[in-house]
Amino acid sequence: MFFLRLVVTTALLSSSLVNATGYVDKGHYLYPIMIDIRYKKYDEAMAKLEPYVLKGDDKALFWYGYMKQQNFGRDRYGAYKWFQQAGELGNPYALFKLSGADSTGEVCEVNGWECSDDNLDKAVSLWKELSEEGDAKAEFFSRIHDRSYLERFYDKFSGKGVEYFLEAARKGYVRPLASSMIGLHTTGQTYQEYWGEEMYQALLDNIDKDPQIAMHFVHNPYEGMTKDERRRLYIDSLKKGYGGRRYDWAIRDDLISAEEAYVFNRAKHIGTGEDFDEDFYVVKFKIEEKKISGLNKKSEDFFDSIDHVINFDEMDFMFMFKPDV
Repeated sequence: MFFLRLVVTTALLSSSLVNATGYVDKGHYLYPIMIDIRYKKYDEAMAKLEPYVLKGDDKALFWYGYMKQQNFGRDRYGAYKWFQQAGELGNPYALFKLSGADSTGEVCEVNGWECSDDNLDKAVSLWKELSEEGDAKAEFFSRIHDRSYLERFYDKFSGKGVEYFLEAARKGYVRPLASSMIGLHTTGQTYQEYWGEEMYQALLDNIDKDPQIAMHFVHNPYEGMTKDERRRLYIDSLKKGYGGRRYDWAIRDDLISAEEAYVFNRAKHIGTGEDFDEDFYVVKFKIEEKKISGLNKKSEDFFDSIDHVINFDEMDFMFMFKPDV
């Protein structure tokens, strides 16, 4: 069970930049940049990063390299030098990106990057240093990657690996719990069946801390969960900037109305800057003409009310070419 691919993990960028649950602090320069990344507005994000790149900020260098790699494949090979510079400045996530460990090897091969096992050793060493300073995210990844293949194989069957997830959650780093849901649908089992009751309870205990965890329970209600509670969780996740591309299922489950789906969809388009095909969505959601203007105003108000929770970070993008956060 331990080896469901860990492709979605988020938390401490550094202890001074985040709150107790591991999210980027709103006062930090990365916060608006993370919002641009969420909406895939890469050019805007790169422009905001450049002043910090020029100052040699290792986190800015990492994200600049990410933008180079992900912006429609614009400069995937050129991204290497930015990750390399970030690694030279002591960024363990940049070093891991260029380590070839796990599925990063596929990324290195596709991009034509020179990756080295030595970078993994350096990343683990830096994670250990950060963990001594109270960085729960660094502690989690040092524990995961400072183990041989045979030790990790043992963790898988002994259940010891689960303790890493639970310990991280107890320290306020809940993203490993969210990552544990990835790929679950391929097993044909429920979360409880696959991970056990202790992990399920930990997931439930953190339902309000991460919108991805909340959305899991919207789709997979816990025992006794009411429709009103599902609706609250769903809309709360949207208000945190998470999700909001497909609404048919939510209408079908009677969680939102067609008019609300129109509002949320238009608000998402405001964020991404994509053209909103009003005529198409008016027909799709059967909106009365007299209500269009009012619903458009509601969508603008909803967008303005979004209080983004940045529940993703460097480790989200180690193995993915087109992430959807």
